[in-house]
Amino acid sequence: MNDDTTTEEKITITKGSTESFHIHIPYNPAYIQRIRQITCRKWEPKQKMWIIPYTFAAIQEFTRQFDPDEVQITPELWVENEELQQWKVSRGNNQWSKEPLQKALKLRGYSRKTIKAYCNQVERFLSSLRLKNTDVTTSNVQMYCLGLLERGISHSSVNQTISALRFYCKHVLHHPTDIQYIRPKKQTKLPRVLSEKEVAQLL
Repeated sequence: MNDDTTTEEKITITKGSTESFHIHIPYNPAYIQRIRQITCRKWEPKQKMWIIPYTFAAIQEFTRQFDPDEVQITPELWVENEELQQWKVSRGNNQWSKEPLQKALKLRGYSRKTIKAYCNQVERFLSSLRLKNTDVTTSNVQMYCLGLLERGISHSSVNQTISALRFYCKHVLHHPTDIQYIRPKKQTKLPRVLSEKEVAQLL
């Protein structure tokens, strides 16, 4: 499973529904042979993708057949599925090291809680998109954060992700210019307005 795979040739796995994964595979006889080893897989010719059950057993079969470097997991699925996260992080050729980020945060007086949170946020981002450390771009961050919002992750958590990535870029990667991110607006809850009948009952 050591095929040379470029970004354009990566296999992409997405959540199709609560019961299925959608897998887009570039044409490669070896890949096709492997996907056919997965139980209950099926080919969807119109959309040109493979479908496998959204089950723990199917995930295990999939991860046995493919290497992490061959596969890209969409941000939405990454946030939701811990099994795929662990597979990517534990077996992937990940260049991420939290030590430089931890050191930079400590030098600037950040709390232990914030240091842990920032490290987790940056690690999840880098692992989800299989980026190299120098490939943190505005478009990649926006796509990732949009995926988080679409999965129902809170605006405050997404804002923390952006803050962590900005700090990482500035103080660890030393980008020559500050990358600009569009932050999601703070969620606001409209006050509940009593109906005329409810007001009458109170009086």
